[in-house]
Amino acid sequence: MSADIYENREPNNDYDGTVIRIYRMTGDSCEEEPALVIPVTADGDFEVELPLFEADAARICLGQMPAYVRVKSISTDQGVLTVDSMEGNFRKIEGNICVFPEAVPEFTVRKWFPGSRVFYCRMNVLSLSEDVAPLIARELGWRDDVIAHLRKVDQHRQELLIERSNLLNSIADLKVIRSYRKMRHLMKKEDPFLRIHPRLKNDVDGICYYVDGIAYHREVCMVRGWVFDREYVISEIKIVNAKRQPINCKVMRQVRPDVAGQFGLDPKERYGFSISVNYEDIHDDPLFIEIHNLRGFVRKKLNYEADAERQKEAEEEKKDGDVDYNDWAIDHRPSKEELDLQKKYQFRHTPKISVVIPLYKTPERYLTELV
Repeated sequence: MSADIYENREPNNDYDGTVIRIYRMTGDSCEEEPALVIPVTADGDFEVELPLFEADAARICLGQMPAYVRVKSISTDQGVLTVDSMEGNFRKIEGNICVFPEAVPEFTVRKWFPGSRVFYCRMNVLSLSEDVAPLIARELGWRDDVIAHLRKVDQHRQELLIERSNLLNSIADLKVIRSYRKMRHLMKKEDPFLRIHPRLKNDVDGICYYVDGIAYHREVCMVRGWVFDREYVISEIKIVNAKRQPINCKVMRQVRPDVAGQFGLDPKERYGFSISVNYEDIHDDPLFIEIHNLRGFVRKKLNYEADAERQKEAEEEKKDGDVDYNDWAIDHRPSKEELDLQKKYQFRHTPKISVVIPLYKTPERYLTELV
Protein backbone atom coordinates (compact mmCIF):
# COMPACT_ATOMS: atom_id res chain seq x y z
CA MET A 1 0.00 0.00 0.00
CA SER A 2 1.37 3.41 -0.96
CA ALA A 3 2.25 5.85 1.80
CA ASP A 4 0.82 8.69 -0.35
CA ILE A 5 -2.79 8.02 0.59
CA TYR A 6 -4.20 11.49 0.99
CA GLU A 7 -6.00 13.66 -1.52
CA ASN A 8 -5.21 17.27 -0.66
CA ARG A 9 -7.42 19.79 -2.47
CA GLU A 10 -8.14 23.48 -2.40
CA PRO A 11 -11.41 24.46 -0.69
CA ASN A 12 -14.40 25.34 -2.89
CA ASN A 13 -18.16 25.74 -2.60
CA ASP A 14 -19.12 22.34 -4.04
CA TYR A 15 -20.24 19.51 -1.76
CA ASP A 16 -17.45 17.19 -2.83
CA GLY A 17 -15.60 16.43 0.41
CA THR A 18 -14.20 19.89 1.10
CA VAL A 19 -17.44 21.25 2.57
CA ILE A 20 -18.70 20.37 6.04
CA ARG A 21 -22.44 20.43 6.78
CA ILE A 22 -23.84 20.65 10.30
CA TYR A 23 -27.45 19.84 11.24
CA ARG A 24 -29.35 20.33 14.48
CA MET A 25 -31.26 17.33 15.83
CA THR A 26 -34.12 16.90 18.27
CA GLY A 27 -34.45 13.30 19.37
CA ASP A 28 -34.00 11.18 16.23
CA SER A 29 -35.35 13.83 13.84
CA CYS A 30 -32.92 16.00 11.90
CA GLU A 31 -33.38 19.34 10.16
CA GLU A 32 -33.81 19.11 6.38
CA GLU A 33 -31.48 22.02 5.69
CA PRO A 34 -28.05 22.33 7.34
CA ALA A 35 -27.69 24.98 10.02
CA LEU A 36 -24.11 25.63 8.87
CA VAL A 37 -22.11 24.95 5.69
CA ILE A 38 -18.37 25.37 6.23
CA PRO A 39 -15.60 25.08 3.60
CA VAL A 40 -12.42 23.60 5.02
CA THR A 41 -9.00 25.17 4.50
CA ALA A 42 -6.40 23.83 2.08
CA ASP A 43 -4.86 21.96 5.04
CA GLY A 44 -8.18 20.33 5.94
CA ASP A 45 -8.94 22.45 9.03
CA PHE A 46 -12.42 23.62 9.99
CA GLU A 47 -14.13 25.12 13.05
CA VAL A 48 -17.78 24.93 14.11
CA GLU A 49 -19.67 27.28 16.43
CA LEU A 50 -23.32 26.17 16.44
CA PRO A 51 -26.06 27.79 18.60
CA LEU A 52 -28.15 24.85 19.80
CA PHE A 53 -31.49 26.55 20.62
CA GLU A 54 -33.81 23.63 21.50
CA ALA A 55 -31.67 20.93 19.83
CA ASP A 56 -30.32 18.07 21.91
CA ALA A 57 -27.82 16.76 19.32
CA ALA A 58 -25.71 17.86 16.35
CA ARG A 59 -24.99 15.86 13.18
CA ILE A 60 -21.78 16.61 11.25
CA CYS A 61 -21.36 15.43 7.64
CA LEU A 62 -17.71 15.42 6.50
CA GLY A 63 -18.21 15.08 2.74
CA GLN A 64 -18.63 12.28 0.21
CA MET A 65 -15.37 10.36 0.56
CA PRO A 66 -13.82 8.19 3.29
CA ALA A 67 -11.82 10.40 5.61
CA TYR A 68 -8.97 10.42 8.11
CA VAL A 69 -9.89 12.82 10.93
CA ARG A 70 -7.86 14.38 13.72
CA VAL A 71 -10.16 15.73 16.44
CA LYS A 72 -8.65 18.89 17.89
CA SER A 73 -11.42 19.76 20.35
CA ILE A 74 -15.11 19.13 21.02
CA SER A 75 -16.96 21.15 23.63
CA THR A 76 -20.01 23.17 24.57
CA ASP A 77 -20.27 26.36 26.57
CA GLN A 78 -20.74 24.10 29.64
CA GLY A 79 -17.55 22.05 29.34
CA VAL A 80 -15.09 19.98 27.31
CA LEU A 81 -16.22 16.76 25.57
CA THR A 82 -14.14 13.79 24.38
CA VAL A 83 -14.07 11.62 21.26
CA ASP A 84 -16.21 9.13 23.21
CA SER A 85 -19.14 11.55 22.87
CA MET A 86 -19.12 10.98 19.07
CA GLU A 87 -21.45 8.38 17.52
CA GLY A 88 -21.19 7.27 13.89
CA ASN A 89 -19.62 5.13 11.18
CA PHE A 90 -16.00 5.54 12.23
CA ARG A 91 -13.20 3.66 13.97
CA LYS A 92 -11.10 5.39 16.63
CA ILE A 93 -7.48 4.45 15.90
CA GLU A 94 -5.65 6.11 18.75
CA GLY A 95 -6.32 9.06 21.03
CA ASN A 96 -8.09 11.72 18.98
CA ILE A 97 -7.55 10.12 15.52
CA CYS A 98 -10.48 8.48 13.71
CA VAL A 99 -11.00 6.82 10.32
CA PHE A 100 -14.35 7.04 8.50
CA PRO A 101 -14.20 4.19 5.95
CA GLU A 102 -17.59 4.72 4.28
CA ALA A 103 -18.39 6.95 1.32
CA VAL A 104 -20.50 9.35 3.41
CA PRO A 105 -18.53 10.03 6.60
CA GLU A 106 -20.64 11.53 9.36
CA PHE A 107 -21.08 11.47 13.12
CA THR A 108 -23.49 12.69 15.80
CA VAL A 109 -22.75 14.33 19.14
CA ARG A 110 -25.53 14.12 21.71
CA LYS A 111 -23.74 13.32 25.00
CA TRP A 112 -23.25 16.85 26.23
CA PHE A 113 -23.92 18.67 29.47
CA PRO A 114 -27.35 19.89 30.59
CA GLY A 115 -27.92 23.55 29.84
CA SER A 116 -25.54 23.63 26.85
CA ARG A 117 -26.35 26.50 24.50
CA VAL A 118 -23.47 26.48 21.98
CA PHE A 119 -21.63 23.55 20.38
CA TYR A 120 -17.96 23.98 19.38
CA CYS A 121 -15.87 21.65 17.23
CA ARG A 122 -12.37 21.92 15.69
CA MET A 123 -11.06 19.16 13.41
CA ASN A 124 -8.64 18.37 10.60
CA VAL A 125 -10.10 16.25 7.77
CA LEU A 126 -8.01 14.54 5.08
CA SER A 127 -9.93 12.70 2.36
CA LEU A 128 -8.57 9.23 1.63
CA SER A 129 -7.49 8.76 -2.00
CA GLU A 130 -9.62 6.72 -4.40
CA ASP A 131 -7.06 3.88 -4.42
CA VAL A 132 -7.07 3.39 -0.67
CA ALA A 133 -10.73 4.18 0.09
CA PRO A 134 -12.14 0.86 -1.24
CA LEU A 135 -9.58 -1.08 0.79
CA ILE A 136 -10.49 0.79 3.95
CA ALA A 137 -14.20 0.43 3.26
CA ARG A 138 -14.08 -3.30 2.44
CA GLU A 139 -11.80 -6.22 3.37
CA LEU A 140 -9.02 -4.25 5.01
CA GLY A 141 -11.33 -1.83 6.81
CA TRP A 142 -10.59 -2.94 10.37
CA ARG A 143 -7.42 -4.94 9.89
CA ASP A 144 -4.54 -4.14 12.19
CA ASP A 145 -2.05 -3.72 9.33
CA VAL A 146 -4.09 -0.87 7.83
CA ILE A 147 -4.45 0.83 11.20
CA ALA A 148 -0.72 0.44 11.85
CA HIS A 149 -0.01 1.88 8.39
CA LEU A 150 -2.16 4.95 9.04
CA ARG A 151 -0.41 5.48 12.38
CA LYS A 152 2.97 5.36 10.61
CA VAL A 153 1.80 7.86 7.99
CA ASP A 154 0.61 10.31 10.65
CA GLN A 155 3.80 9.83 12.68
CA HIS A 156 5.94 10.35 9.59
CA ARG A 157 4.02 13.54 8.77
CA GLN A 158 4.65 14.92 12.25
CA GLU A 159 8.34 13.93 12.15
CA LEU A 160 8.85 15.73 8.82
CA LEU A 161 7.20 18.88 10.17
CA ILE A 162 9.37 18.74 13.31
CA GLU A 163 12.53 18.30 11.21
CA ARG A 164 11.53 21.30 9.12
CA SER A 165 10.93 23.38 12.26
CA ASN A 166 14.28 22.33 13.78
CA LEU A 167 16.10 23.20 10.56
CA LEU A 168 14.56 26.67 10.50
CA ASN A 169 15.51 27.19 14.16
CA SER A 170 19.09 26.13 13.43
CA ILE A 171 19.29 28.62 10.56
CA ALA A 172 17.85 31.36 12.79
CA ASP A 173 20.63 30.73 15.36
CA LEU A 174 23.48 31.18 12.88
CA LYS A 175 25.71 34.13 13.75
CA VAL A 176 25.13 35.97 10.48
CA ILE A 177 21.36 35.46 10.76
CA ARG A 178 21.35 36.66 14.38
CA SER A 179 23.13 39.85 13.24
CA TYR A 180 20.56 40.28 10.48
CA ARG A 181 17.67 39.82 12.93
CA LYS A 182 19.25 42.25 15.40
CA MET A 183 19.65 44.83 12.64
CA ARG A 184 15.98 44.49 11.66
CA HIS A 185 15.00 44.86 15.31
CA LEU A 186 17.00 48.10 15.61
CA MET A 187 15.32 49.32 12.42
CA LYS A 188 11.94 48.41 14.01
CA LYS A 189 11.19 46.00 11.20
CA GLU A 190 9.46 42.63 11.48
CA ASP A 191 11.55 39.55 12.25
CA PRO A 192 10.75 37.08 9.42
CA PHE A 193 11.68 34.08 11.61
CA LEU A 194 9.03 35.01 14.17
CA ARG A 195 6.43 34.59 11.47
CA ILE A 196 7.67 31.04 10.87
CA HIS A 197 7.99 30.16 14.57
CA PRO A 198 6.00 32.80 16.50
CA ARG A 199 5.65 33.38 20.21
CA LEU A 200 2.18 32.28 21.30
CA LYS A 201 -0.15 32.85 24.23
CA ASN A 202 -1.21 30.21 26.72
CA ASP A 203 -4.31 28.76 25.04
CA VAL A 204 -6.43 25.61 25.50
CA ASP A 205 -6.78 25.47 21.69
CA GLY A 206 -3.00 25.73 21.17
CA ILE A 207 -0.13 25.17 23.59
CA CYS A 208 -1.72 25.02 27.04
CA TYR A 209 0.61 24.87 30.05
CA TYR A 210 0.96 25.62 33.74
CA VAL A 211 3.96 25.81 36.07
CA ASP A 212 2.97 24.20 39.39
CA GLY A 213 6.00 25.58 41.21
CA ILE A 214 9.72 25.41 41.95
CA ALA A 215 11.16 23.13 44.64
CA TYR A 216 14.64 23.79 46.04
CA HIS A 217 16.83 20.83 47.04
CA ARG A 218 20.39 20.40 48.20
CA GLU A 219 22.09 20.54 44.77
CA VAL A 220 19.29 21.16 42.27
CA CYS A 221 16.04 23.04 41.88
CA MET A 222 13.03 21.33 40.31
CA VAL A 223 10.52 23.08 38.07
CA ARG A 224 7.25 21.12 37.86
CA GLY A 225 4.19 21.65 35.70
CA TRP A 226 2.21 20.34 32.76
CA VAL A 227 1.66 21.10 29.07
CA PHE A 228 -0.42 19.74 26.21
CA ASP A 229 -1.42 20.49 22.63
CA ARG A 230 -4.41 18.63 21.21
CA GLU A 231 -2.98 18.62 17.69
CA TYR A 232 0.83 18.80 17.68
CA VAL A 233 3.51 17.01 19.67
CA ILE A 234 5.46 19.09 22.19
CA SER A 235 8.94 18.94 20.65
CA GLU A 236 11.05 20.74 23.27
CA ILE A 237 10.89 22.04 26.85
CA LYS A 238 13.89 24.03 28.09
CA ILE A 239 15.12 26.64 30.57
CA VAL A 240 16.73 29.79 29.13
CA ASN A 241 18.15 33.07 30.42
CA ALA A 242 17.07 36.59 29.46
CA LYS A 243 19.12 36.35 26.23
CA ARG A 244 17.30 33.09 25.34
CA GLN A 245 20.51 31.13 25.84
CA PRO A 246 19.70 27.58 27.04
CA ILE A 247 20.58 26.51 30.60
CA ASN A 248 21.83 22.96 31.09
CA CYS A 249 18.95 20.93 32.55
CA LYS A 250 17.25 17.53 32.52
CA VAL A 251 13.60 17.19 31.50
CA MET A 252 11.42 14.25 32.53
CA ARG A 253 7.81 13.73 31.40
CA GLN A 254 5.14 12.16 33.62
CA VAL A 255 1.55 10.98 33.37
CA ARG A 256 -0.90 13.52 34.83
CA PRO A 257 -4.38 11.96 35.29
CA ASP A 258 -5.63 15.19 36.88
CA VAL A 259 -4.82 17.21 33.75
CA ALA A 260 -6.22 14.52 31.45
CA GLY A 261 -9.48 14.41 33.41
CA GLN A 262 -9.87 18.19 33.55
CA PHE A 263 -9.36 18.77 29.82
CA GLY A 264 -10.74 15.49 28.39
CA LEU A 265 -7.34 14.14 27.24
CA ASP A 266 -5.88 10.65 26.90
CA PRO A 267 -4.92 9.61 30.48
CA LYS A 268 -2.03 7.48 29.18
CA GLU A 269 -0.15 10.40 27.63
CA ARG A 270 2.62 12.21 29.52
CA TYR A 271 1.48 15.80 30.01
CA GLY A 272 3.49 16.51 33.18
CA PHE A 273 7.11 17.66 33.28
CA SER A 274 9.85 17.93 35.91
CA ILE A 275 12.94 19.98 35.03
CA SER A 276 16.03 19.65 37.23
CA VAL A 277 18.68 22.39 37.11
CA ASN A 278 21.98 22.30 39.00
CA TYR A 279 22.67 25.51 40.93
CA GLU A 280 26.21 25.60 39.51
CA ASP A 281 24.75 25.88 35.97
CA ILE A 282 22.71 28.97 36.86
CA HIS A 283 24.79 32.07 36.20
CA ASP A 284 22.12 34.51 35.07
CA ASP A 285 18.91 35.85 36.49
CA PRO A 286 16.03 35.84 35.63
CA LEU A 287 15.20 32.39 34.24
CA PHE A 288 12.48 31.50 31.73
CA ILE A 289 10.81 28.29 30.63
CA GLU A 290 10.23 27.82 26.89
CA ILE A 291 7.98 25.20 25.31
CA HIS A 292 8.12 24.57 21.56
CA ASN A 293 6.17 22.68 18.93
CA LEU A 294 5.13 23.17 15.31
CA ARG A 295 2.80 26.06 16.13
CA GLY A 296 5.58 28.14 17.67
CA PHE A 297 6.61 28.58 21.29
CA VAL A 298 5.41 29.90 24.65
CA ARG A 299 7.67 31.58 27.18
CA LYS A 300 7.18 32.31 30.89
CA LYS A 301 9.37 33.97 33.49
CA LEU A 302 10.08 31.76 36.49
CA ASN A 303 9.91 33.06 40.05
CA TYR A 304 13.38 31.73 40.76
CA GLU A 305 15.22 32.90 43.87
CA ALA A 306 18.68 34.11 42.86
CA ASP A 307 20.02 33.35 46.34
CA ALA A 308 19.34 29.62 46.14
CA GLU A 309 21.19 28.83 49.37
CA ARG A 310 18.96 31.20 51.36
CA GLN A 311 15.90 29.68 49.72
CA LYS A 312 17.06 26.16 50.67
CA GLU A 313 17.52 27.24 54.28
CA ALA A 314 14.03 28.75 54.28
CA GLU A 315 12.61 25.46 52.97
CA GLU A 316 14.34 23.58 55.79
CA GLU A 317 12.91 26.00 58.34
CA LYS A 318 9.42 25.47 56.97
CA LYS A 319 9.70 21.75 57.68
CA ASP A 320 10.18 22.49 61.39
CA GLY A 321 7.61 25.25 61.81
CA ASP A 322 4.37 26.69 60.47
CA VAL A 323 4.24 28.23 57.00
CA ASP A 324 3.24 31.89 56.90
CA TYR A 325 0.14 32.22 54.70
CA ASN A 326 1.23 35.55 53.18
CA ASP A 327 4.51 33.98 52.04
CA TRP A 328 2.61 31.01 50.62
CA ALA A 329 0.13 33.26 48.81
CA ILE A 330 2.93 35.31 47.21
CA ASP A 331 4.72 32.14 46.05
CA HIS A 332 1.54 30.75 44.48
CA ARG A 333 0.04 33.94 43.07
CA PRO A 334 -1.15 33.24 39.47
CA SER A 335 -0.03 35.40 36.56
CA LYS A 336 -2.41 37.44 34.40
CA GLU A 337 -2.22 34.77 31.65
CA GLU A 338 -3.12 32.05 34.13
CA LEU A 339 -6.08 34.07 35.47
CA ASP A 340 -7.36 34.70 31.92
CA LEU A 341 -7.05 30.97 31.17
CA GLN A 342 -8.99 30.08 34.33
CA LYS A 343 -11.77 32.55 33.45
CA LYS A 344 -12.21 30.98 29.98
CA TYR A 345 -12.29 27.38 31.16
CA GLN A 346 -15.73 25.77 31.50
CA PHE A 347 -15.97 23.06 34.16
CA ARG A 348 -17.96 19.91 33.49
CA HIS A 349 -19.99 20.48 36.65
CA THR A 350 -20.91 24.04 37.69
CA PRO A 351 -22.29 24.00 41.24
CA LYS A 352 -23.54 27.22 42.79
CA ILE A 353 -21.17 28.45 45.51
CA SER A 354 -22.54 30.82 48.17
CA VAL A 355 -20.46 32.76 50.71
CA VAL A 356 -22.21 33.24 54.06
CA ILE A 357 -20.81 35.84 56.49
CA PRO A 358 -22.36 36.17 59.97
CA LEU A 359 -22.97 39.77 61.05
CA TYR A 360 -23.97 41.49 64.31
CA LYS A 361 -24.46 45.25 64.63
CA THR A 362 -21.94 45.83 61.84
CA PRO A 363 -21.47 49.51 60.88
CA GLU A 364 -22.88 50.43 57.47
CA ARG A 365 -19.54 51.56 56.03
CA TYR A 366 -18.06 48.11 56.63
CA LEU A 367 -21.03 46.47 54.91
CA THR A 368 -20.66 48.79 51.92
CA GLU A 369 -16.96 48.00 51.63
CA LEU A 370 -17.70 44.27 51.92
CA VAL A 371 -20.26 44.30 49.10
